[in-house]
Amino acid sequence: MKIIRNIALGILALPGTTWAQSTLVFPRIYPLAELKTTGFAVVNPGATNANVLFTLYKPVSGYTSGSGISGTILADSRWVVPSKGQLAKLGSELFPDAPAAGWVEVTSTVSGLQGFWIGGDFVAYADGADAASSGSDLIFPLVAGKTELNITNLGRSGSLIPNVIFRLVGSDGMDLTTPASRSVHLRGAYQAQASDLFPDVDLAKAMYIRATAPFPLAGTEVVRGFLVNTESAVLNAVAASSAGNTLNFVQAISGTFSGASYTTVVGVINLGSTAQTVTITFNPESGGKSVTVQRSLAPKGALRETLQDLFGFSTDFQNGWVQVSAQFAITGFITYANMTTGAMAAVPAPTKPQTNMLLDQIAGGTWYTGIALLNTSTTDANVEVFALTPGGTLIGGPANVSGAAFTLPGGRKIAKVLSEIIPATAAQNGGFLYVRTTNDVPLYGIGLFGSNLSPVLSNVATSGLAPGLLYTPPSPSDPVKITSIYPTRASRGSTVTLSGNGFGFPESNNTVVFATTTGTAEAVPATASLTTMTVVVPDTAITGAVFVRTGARDSPPVILEVTTRDLTIIQNPVVLLEGKVTENADIYVAPGGVLQVLAIGVANVGSTMFYVGPSPADLQRGQTRDIVVVGPGISTALRSTVTILGSGVTVLGSGTFQNGVIATVKVDAGAEAGPRTVLVTNSNLDSVSMPGGVFIR
Repeated sequence: MKIIRNIALGILALPGTTWAQSTLVFPRIYPLAELKTTGFAVVNPGATNANVLFTLYKPVSGYTSGSGISGTILADSRWVVPSKGQLAKLGSELFPDAPAAGWVEVTSTVSGLQGFWIGGDFVAYADGADAASSGSDLIFPLVAGKTELNITNLGRSGSLIPNVIFRLVGSDGMDLTTPASRSVHLRGAYQAQASDLFPDVDLAKAMYIRATAPFPLAGTEVVRGFLVNTESAVLNAVAASSAGNTLNFVQAISGTFSGASYTTVVGVINLGSTAQTVTITFNPESGGKSVTVQRSLAPKGALRETLQDLFGFSTDFQNGWVQVSAQFAITGFITYANMTTGAMAAVPAPTKPQTNMLLDQIAGGTWYTGIALLNTSTTDANVEVFALTPGGTLIGGPANVSGAAFTLPGGRKIAKVLSEIIPATAAQNGGFLYVRTTNDVPLYGIGLFGSNLSPVLSNVATSGLAPGLLYTPPSPSDPVKITSIYPTRASRGSTVTLSGNGFGFPESNNTVVFATTTGTAEAVPATASLTTMTVVVPDTAITGAVFVRTGARDSPPVILEVTTRDLTIIQNPVVLLEGKVTENADIYVAPGGVLQVLAIGVANVGSTMFYVGPSPADLQRGQTRDIVVVGPGISTALRSTVTILGSGVTVLGSGTFQNGVIATVKVDAGAEAGPRTVLVTNSNLDSVSMPGGVFIR
């Protein structure tokens, strides 16, 4: 799914619904063009596969910004999220034929699903949010710069054209202008810039927007131009009824560090009709002396101040966490900005601490994942961190990575790049995190995505498991197996990549065994994680079996064709003598042209229309589908055959397709979920593979 899918992802069931099912609401109206760069991800921590319906709600006629939208279903699609696994898709993959903008709802009869969306150009800006909570009294906590408001009517019956009342509130708790009323249809949505909703007001004086209605609402805002010029910040609207009287912000930094200048802004809103004093405390990460200040808030008033202004900090670097306490209900947010690069993210106040939590996406490669955990109690917490693949297999955890288990003292926080805790995640795009305490001390947590190439920072929500839901992380002692080898033909001295599960970390915990003319040759991989390793083909290797040995466990073998140089297969020598007949000898004939897989697609059996592309084709367990593989050198005339590596998948037959072949594929109901390599072989034994060409769900 490329990097956008891979970093796209905590979803909570809506208040008022039961945990017997999952309803996830993403109330932003996503422009059609942005569906191509907006990723949605859902994590299923439960023990059964989840059949999930994605629905795009859209007006019957055209869409214009600032208009009320009737909740007609424009498009939908059904997917399977594997048990203890993850599904990540672009909006354009979920709704390939959507002609216009809409908001997204995800439903399933399986409880406890969680998820997240992220969008942007991923060069100058990117951000997203978890699924929004619902309520009839919502707070949009930040109004600044260019503020895009989105609100959705979640009602299913009632007035055809109900109204939503919007109030623009200043720091003194007073309305800055006459409230605005807008009609939002059932299952419909409304989107507008705050400057259009309140055109005659200086928005520099505004602190927040309050939206009320006699029906359930969900909302989200996208803010541009706050603190920095280009980056965006996304915050879901907060249900006023869910607010408490204490806010704990896990991460707070200020000042200069490593050539960068950081600014943190704390926002606090008094939700009550009575004035109150709030106490704000900065607690250093090192556990040093805390700094406490107090501020008076008018009824429904608000404050928004930097750490430097609140606590009188100099430009020296400060790293810690912030607690805000009050007598009555409050809500708020915190933003971090690198004023040197322009990176910025906004984080809502976590509602309550958790003993088990999920962070719904891992980003690696040119991106990094940051995680921060806070223990506000007086008891030390025994913490364990697990990184999982989309298929639910273990990347790293306490059993195979010593740094994944640690003690977090009472009153302290920890903030690290995930790869510092579990090194194998440095190159991991996709999957999710599970964090737990083994002594039942609850923690607050947040996640952040950052780019190593551009000034982009994004909040990634964490959330607790559904009540009664138990999640058991997988064991690293699962059988060692190789699901694919790439390339399938390699020369001596070249590097091949093995994909599978159960590999050891670090590299020295593995041995890759190759066939030779005298037996076997062993090599230590150059890189290794639980699911991937790279290794150099030994100089004595020949075509034959390759397997991985981790500890005392050996994987089943796969076949690697070995050449001394490109297109020359090493076999046992054959002597050809004049007048003599040599039998049972294989002679390799180099192909006449290029053999390459360019695209792959899937459709119902017998279909004449396929949607093909470079992304993996999804195959559902228990179904039979046609796949088409397209590329130069692939045709029925060349007797091209298709093979999908791994058990539980059977290719029943093949047929002709323009510039490719069609294969009918049966997937067993018990087939293991995850990516599979597609292998195409021609009659002269020339072959090419597409690692991860299909994904079993």
